[in-house]
Amino acid sequence: MQNGIVKWYNEGQGRGIIVSVDNRKEIPVTHSGIAGDGFKVLFEGQRVTFDIMETSRGTTAVNVEMCGEE
Repeated sequence: MQNGIVKWYNEGQGRGIIVSVDNRKEIPVTHSGIAGDGFKVLFEGQRVTFDIMETSRGTTAVNVEMCGEE
């Protein structure tokens, strides 16, 4: 798992960007990449952990989980 910070997330579009703490790389994230069931949303500045998956559309964050209280 990697650590990151949510750069932005558009709830209406269900997508956003996470910046990796380790290498400052921007990783796209979609609603389906957020861990859990039901309503899922990320907030700008929120600390998260995530895995990276290579897809036919490029790199994406998966298994995204929030870290503690923000």
